[in-house]
Amino acid sequence: MLFRSLVLLNPGIHVSTGEAYKNCKPARPQESLLQIIENLPPEKWKSKIINDFENNVFLKHPQIGRIKQELYEAGAVFSLMSGSGSSVYAIFKSRHAVPAKLKKHVIWQGFL
Repeated sequence: MLFRSLVLLNPGIHVSTGEAYKNCKPARPQESLLQIIENLPPEKWKSKIINDFENNVFLKHPQIGRIKQELYEAGAVFSLMSGSGSSVYAIFKSRHAVPAKLKKHVIWQGFL
């Protein structure tokens, strides 16, 4: 399947990197990230590629978690918070999949 759109959103919420690291409990991946990306299509990444910062950041800043959830509800095949936050990115199959209420947070969008 050809993926047509990659979008990066930033809600303008400050996430303290120090606090994010302090509260992060990283899990050892069961599979190599490179092997997952090479061998599986993006729609299979959701259960395999995890950002260990998300749980604690979403507890403190639930708006960021809602953005990720709304991207999935809008048809994203994969979405993840970038680093320790607050940016979130998503991969879509179509060009016009970003919900109107999230467009104000879009800082970059690329199309194939």
